[in-house]
Amino acid sequence: MRNFLRAWERAMLLSLPVFLLMGLLAGCSRGVAADVSPAPLSGEDRRLLQRLVREARSAVWQAWQEGPPPRWQDYPYTTERQGIIVRFVAGRKPRGCQAFYQGVGDLVLGARLAALDAAFHDARYEPLRKEEAPDLVIEVCIVGPLVPMKGPGDFSLGKELVYMVHPAGSVLMQPSLVREHGWTKKAYLEALCKKEGLPKEAWRDKGVVLYRASIKEWKEPFIQKEGEATRRE
Repeated sequence: MRNFLRAWERAMLLSLPVFLLMGLLAGCSRGVAADVSPAPLSGEDRRLLQRLVREARSAVWQAWQEGPPPRWQDYPYTTERQGIIVRFVAGRKPRGCQAFYQGVGDLVLGARLAALDAAFHDARYEPLRKEEAPDLVIEVCIVGPLVPMKGPGDFSLGKELVYMVHPAGSVLMQPSLVREHGWTKKAYLEALCKKEGLPKEAWRDKGVVLYRASIKEWKEPFIQKEGEATRRE
């Protein structure tokens, strides 16, 4: 019996990598219970994100008062391996989003430009109106360096975004959408394809390259009530 147990232990140790791989694929294809809460923030990260939210909000208020920019403005990219995303939501209804996913050396400038593009030049939505401000939520994400994925399940659901480079186009989505829609990894990848106008299984296509990136995120009401602390959800 003792020899049998030793042989069994050795077999389990040798097969462990196989079980880990099976678990990774299962998490992508069927969905497993996972902690999809945002990645924890340091005090410095929190203060930076709150500042970026203020800058984004200020750019939109100024545009409402003085007139929005006449056209979409791109960021003057650098070699910096970080990016920024600004998104507006009214209730559960998206109202604009803009991502400069890498090459953003000045996050403040990036937040202001992304906010203006999202608010007034996202072709999927009507431009934001000042009357909508009481119902708006603003979300800002700092995007970390892009890292090549080892497989379609090689990302942390709810904490990392996936950037897909497909022969027919490229697309990314912030992880906060996972929490809003209750997606599994597979559902997230399918939604990624749908956003780019591709078949839902296009992430499996030949020639597809997948990247992941860590996300630091903050969201709060566009209009803060007096005495209300900013919050992260």
